[in-house]
Amino acid sequence: MYDNYTCYYYCLLLLYRDAVCIFYLVLRSLDTVEDDVTIPADVKSTMLTNFHTYLLDPDWKYMESKEKDRIVLEDFPVVCCLFCIVRFVKRNFLLWCMMVDGNWLHESDSADTALFIVCYVVVIAVAAAVVNDEFV
Repeated sequence: MYDNYTCYYYCLLLLYRDAVCIFYLVLRSLDTVEDDVTIPADVKSTMLTNFHTYLLDPDWKYMESKEKDRIVLEDFPVVCCLFCIVRFVKRNFLLWCMMVDGNWLHESDSADTALFIVCYVVVIAVAAAVVNDEFV
């Protein structure tokens, strides 16, 4: 019985891997901003609350990060181009997720709370993709 569910799960992952990978890159970028202690507080605050708008700006990138995952911020135009291959309806949904998540990360006192929110948003996004079959 469980083998059938496992097989189905892996088939879904393969079917939606591109969309899940794109969403992961976007979340990784947002989390890199949140984790980077070298970004001044006022700049970080603005970046977190406006992060969803950077997905619509193919020229936006952040070169001053010292975080270990800074490559996603330095090469953000690539992430932005990948994001554009997601169908319009899902793109708007992902923008909303980034807006909500960025604001919660900005306001969160606890990394655990922020991690919970990120996981929650990922689950919702993947579930919506599977149910609606609207990801590329």
